[in-house]
Amino acid sequence: MTAAIRNCAFALAAVLTITTPAFAGPAEDAAEAFTAEQKGDFPTAYRLYRTAALAGNTYAQGNLGTMYHTGKGGPKNFTEALRWYTEAAKANYADSQFNLGIMNELGEGMKQDFAAAAKWYRLAAEQGYAPAQTALGTLYASGSGVTPDRGEAYKWYTLAAAKGDDNAKRRMATIAARLTPEQKAKAEKDAADFKPKEAAKK
Repeated sequence: MTAAIRNCAFALAAVLTITTPAFAGPAEDAAEAFTAEQKGDFPTAYRLYRTAALAGNTYAQGNLGTMYHTGKGGPKNFTEALRWYTEAAKANYADSQFNLGIMNELGEGMKQDFAAAAKWYRLAAEQGYAPAQTALGTLYASGSGVTPDRGEAYKWYTLAAAKGDDNAKRRMATIAARLTPEQKAKAEKDAADFKPKEAAKK
């Protein structure tokens, strides 16, 4: 892994968060878990997220994965993180798809796999998830797991920057100087034409 990619990967890992659940069916437990997590009561959050996750709640599955990934409420467990992220990712949950991308990029609990990271980042990026758009852009800029394409990198940075992603703004400015006017124009058009895909159902 190059220093630039490694630094990007660690920056991505820092944005792992537990997200607010939907409030329907087993999500009552997920909602209580989220409240407990915000108060720092990680054992309660873990117990309630797990209950909701086992009942099939997508948000609880993703948030439980994050607890295992970050070690909140107990030791880190990449195997369990992968299990629950994958369950949520199957339901098209962008946050978990992004987190799977991180785990593949860093080689957490598996062999490092940039192509798999790109796959997961793309699924989340296509839903309009800014951190994944920045991450995917960085893979295109470096050619890690994908064919190098500065124009494609600029497109994804442009989309993420429009959502206020500061990382994307910095990287966008750097790569812009390396594009031809034609490449830049095409990337800007592609970004303008972008339509996000449907996100996970709540």
